[in-house]
Amino acid sequence: MSHQYQKNQGAVNLLVKSWKPENLQHSTVDAKCTPGVGDFMYVLNTAYLRSFVLDRPVILNLHWYHTRDFLYHFEDPETIVERFEYVHNFYLKYGAKVKAHHIFDSNDLELYYKRHRYYERGSEKLLSERRFPRVKYNDWEFRKTGLETIPGKILIWTQVHNAEQPRLFKRPFTLEQWNHVKEIIELQGYHTVEVDYRTPISEVFYHAATCECTVSYEGMWHYVAKNFHKPMIVLTQDNITKLHTPNALIYQVRKVDQHSFRYFHNFDRRLQRAKEIHQEFLVQWRKILSYESR
Repeated sequence: MSHQYQKNQGAVNLLVKSWKPENLQHSTVDAKCTPGVGDFMYVLNTAYLRSFVLDRPVILNLHWYHTRDFLYHFEDPETIVERFEYVHNFYLKYGAKVKAHHIFDSNDLELYYKRHRYYERGSEKLLSERRFPRVKYNDWEFRKTGLETIPGKILIWTQVHNAEQPRLFKRPFTLEQWNHVKEIIELQGYHTVEVDYRTPISEVFYHAATCECTVSYEGMWHYVAKNFHKPMIVLTQDNITKLHTPNALIYQVRKVDQHSFRYFHNFDRRLQRAKEIHQEFLVQWRKILSYESR
């Protein structure tokens, strides 16, 4: 099945009105790259949406503070640069031209601490008018893969096997507690598949493209699921999740509190709500970029 994409210029013009001047002026974005896929997808999405909206090419300079063949951990199945190349191949190119340049062994200390240059995070104004599309500067999508969703397939990733322990808000459960969450979901008739940081990127893409919903902490593969337009349930203790995946059903507790197993006891209800939030976001996104199946 082919897809005919359509740029909705009226909605795009409204979106531009919500952007800060810095994000309208520059055709270059510099970014500090880390071992995380989500970090480089964040800037890829930014660059693609900017190119699409402004109708001009964008140069994305990716600064790596190591060599091309660097492995973050000796058990990693591929380098982060190999993952970048694989992921970038799936980006929808319609109406956007992004050229990625890799700078290895970067010595740009200003960028190392600043993380990004030539775009302003939090670019949207708080707009109350219903006519404005609720689209962030870091939204984009993958091209269609032809893979079908498998009903009842729930994709899970956790922080427990990370090479380094992440910050507290990214540790909602221990290994034993995450296993209990999987059991609760599976007892309700769902099939869970778990991926982690060292899962080969091609496997992650297959499972993300075919799952019905994801359950995870805030990080790792969240931008992959986001760009595949998948319903998501994200556990967090920090508001930054609303920046990266506002299209998710966010189970947020205070930093002094613990996430509860009871949240997953009626998983049908959680899944339905995740789908509703996802659909609300998709309606807004299709105001910018729509398509017809042919």
